[in-house]
Amino acid sequence: MLKQVRRATIDRGVLGGSTWWLVLGALLWGVRAIRIATRRDTGVLWRGGLPDGETLMVSATQSVSGSRRRRRRRRQR
Repeated sequence: MLKQVRRATIDRGVLGGSTWWLVLGALLWGVRAIRIATRRDTGVLWRGGLPDGETLMVSATQSVSGSRRRRRRRRQR
């Protein structure tokens, strides 16, 4: 039911021009965004043992944005 009300807020508030529906939609979509942002979505990626003397290294790299990628290409030319 909540999904149908959120859809109606788009139809009647944004497209229909109703201020009341627009405010209701902002509240409902805001609550949904907060719930998605704060949920704990943890999962097990790997489970197992390591032999004695072995180590496991986990690292992450930051992706390069499009503008930085273009700048790097220009410098290399």
